[in-house]
Amino acid sequence: MVPHFDAELKVRVERLLSGRFKPDDLTTLFLALRDRADGREAVIEVGDFVAHRDRRNKGIITRTVRDFFLIIRFMFGPEREQAGIDNLPGNIEGILQASFRRVENKTVRLHTGMSRVAAAKVLKGLIERIRTHQNGRHYLWLPTPGELSLLNCLTSTMRAMPAFNEDGLFDEFAASLAANKLISPRDIRLLASLKGTIALFALTHMHQSIIDLGDGTEARLNASALGDAQGHIVVFASAELNADNKNLTVAHPIFVTSQTLANCDPAIQGESHPWPFPLELDAAKRLSRLGG
Repeated sequence: MVPHFDAELKVRVERLLSGRFKPDDLTTLFLALRDRADGREAVIEVGDFVAHRDRRNKGIITRTVRDFFLIIRFMFGPEREQAGIDNLPGNIEGILQASFRRVENKTVRLHTGMSRVAAAKVLKGLIERIRTHQNGRHYLWLPTPGELSLLNCLTSTMRAMPAFNEDGLFDEFAASLAANKLISPRDIRLLASLKGTIALFALTHMHQSIIDLGDGTEARLNASALGDAQGHIVVFASAELNADNKNLTVAHPIFVTSQTLANCDPAIQGESHPWPFPLELDAAKRLSRLGG
């Protein structure tokens, strides 16, 4: 990065620290950091949403959303009841890998008696034993007891988890600024007062985006207040699920914040959720209707 641009970025960081908030400063910083984040996926993801938010087909949110709907469509879809080691769906390898990425270590041990490291080796062998019938369905050839227990674990448990949350995004953002010498470690504590603002900024760029699920279908991202007493604000990924011969819309929280309706412009607090209009941050750092 050329020195004069780094100098500009430092000015923007200093303005944030001084309390003179401008959304454009976060826009420029996230765009600059997405190529300088050293693999910090939350920072890269928000930077990518800022750059192009219409339709997403890569990144941690896309991966998390794809995994969730791949698993849930199998578990609650018509194929689940018919599935067995001699009748597995054509996408069973993807289902197993997605489920393994999400399953907790304690769940693996409870169902299989294996550590995660041991289960990863068993999963590799399990996938190598998958064979294909002439009708395109799959079957498991001569499975071991360990492979059968892992197969049952990964096709019968479901863990819903966000791609990242407000705390994780802030920690990665601050670490990226520090790694690029745009902020001193001492000043990170001053930046912490903007943690919620940074989360809401990210949320405005995720809101109303589309995730390509990779199978010809899509999920939509929308910001909404939860139905809890405080009205915490999250981003949901929503897509259709066919269960019991009915098309249902399933919503999965993909980005979770500690912000509430109190952090919103009063004009949108009583609006229906998810908000059916574009969002932005106003001068008071509140979530508001774009142009409202």
